[in-house]
Amino acid sequence: MPLFGFADRFAMFDTTPVENLFIQEYMLRADGDFVKVYLYGLMQCYHPVESASLATIARDLDLDQARVENAFSYWERMDLVRRTADNPPSYVFQNLKQLQLMRAQDDDGLYRYADFNNSLQAQFGSERLLHRQDFERVYDWLEGLGLPEEVVLMLVSAQIKVRGKKFQFKSLDKLAREWAEAGVRTIADAEAMSHTSSEKYLQIKQVYKKLGKRHSVSEPDEALYHKWTEAWGFDLQTILSACEETTKGVPTFGYLDGILERMRGEGLRDAGALRESLRRDADVKALLRQLGMRGTSPTNDSQSLLDGFIADGFARETIALAASRVARKGGKLDALQKTLAIWKAEGAFTLDAAEKYLHKIDAQYTGQTTPKRPAKLLPAQQYTQREYSREELMKLVEVI
Repeated sequence: MPLFGFADRFAMFDTTPVENLFIQEYMLRADGDFVKVYLYGLMQCYHPVESASLATIARDLDLDQARVENAFSYWERMDLVRRTADNPPSYVFQNLKQLQLMRAQDDDGLYRYADFNNSLQAQFGSERLLHRQDFERVYDWLEGLGLPEEVVLMLVSAQIKVRGKKFQFKSLDKLAREWAEAGVRTIADAEAMSHTSSEKYLQIKQVYKKLGKRHSVSEPDEALYHKWTEAWGFDLQTILSACEETTKGVPTFGYLDGILERMRGEGLRDAGALRESLRRDADVKALLRQLGMRGTSPTNDSQSLLDGFIADGFARETIALAASRVARKGGKLDALQKTLAIWKAEGAFTLDAAEKYLHKIDAQYTGQTTPKRPAKLLPAQQYTQREYSREELMKLVEVI
């Protein structure tokens, strides 16, 4: 037990000194609940209560404990209190006069950018209290990139509008560099850039929605979108159209990147060209299935072959019929090419003409004829002859 102490209920009738410096420099800008927490804690510095905790302070002030914790985090960022332990938490209050003297000698950003810090925090209100590392990252934009304070405030404000207030400040590093490299120095410049960056963010969210994704925009995905639009020259509608092809794979930006890279390689620049390319792919895949070549991917050769058949004047139904007949003999593309070459010579371009031609050919092997009297055999013809069935005979001739 200490040698000296105050009598019971002494604190009730005593006073707690509050410096005018606190009232003028801090209280006027702080949240009302945060001020209550600071003053209540200050009183307990002068009159400690052994059982005091964040929970008891919350109960006495009729606040949620999380609100009390946020208040101490705020005053810690303002450097008016310093945490000395975490479990359970405990704090020491700084002497404001000593603090001012230290700030006069210290070049720390929390001191030099006091007004800026307050303006930055005001954009988030009480919904989110910024931490020291958040401010330090922003100081890198101010000092390392040379962005003016008002430009940084506008950059953050624009991102709050499209992302909400829960984003990580490090996710804005790339955007801050882009602004700096673009020479953004005035409010007018910042307004133009914020419109562009916000529009790009919303476009990425549209792509996410098309892919069935609901997470926030990631930095790698943002970099891919920048490549597609800036380096490769694709517009949003083309990218959204390409998303439809991802239904056959994992719907990610990485898969979509592969589709767009293929488009770029084939010189496809817009949604219409992509739809035509996908339609041609579907035609080739259908032809390969009709040939019995399921699971075979279209190639430039197979696409060129189909294009050649169509250029020759064959109807798609005619090509399908030829493919179904060739499929009986193994389903080879070269056999299909030979078959259609014969049909072309016979003028069998339409389905009706092809069916008539096939009927004529089939009749040559299955037609009924009147038996003739066997001719007299010459000595050279007197050898054993084999009889062939219709099926065996058909195997000896090429599919036509």
